[in-house]
Amino acid sequence: MATSIVSVLGVIALLCVVPTASATYTPVLYGGGATCQGQVLLTEGTNYGNICDDSWGLAEASAVCRELTGSGAVASTATSQFGVNSIDYLMDDVSCSSSASSINSC
Repeated sequence: MATSIVSVLGVIALLCVVPTASATYTPVLYGGGATCQGQVLLTEGTNYGNICDDSWGLAEASAVCRELTGSGAVASTATSQFGVNSIDYLMDDVSCSSSASSINSC
């Protein structure tokens, strides 16, 4: 949701909440070599991007694995264990519940 403030002659005339479209990402794994192993890249249409791993943990990894395979993750890594790339970030500060079924539900 985005907040829209309209000002008339310097006086706030209206404050309303305007729904904004949220992106829907599809995760793909790169460089892992095994089922549900690798660097998580996101796709949105023709755009590819990374997820910042500052707060990445087992709950976030499990959300991706559940989306891809139906099962949760058994381990989580950070600090680009599966390689480094120069692709922009599409998500940051990801926080998933332990039962999240996809990266989009986080």
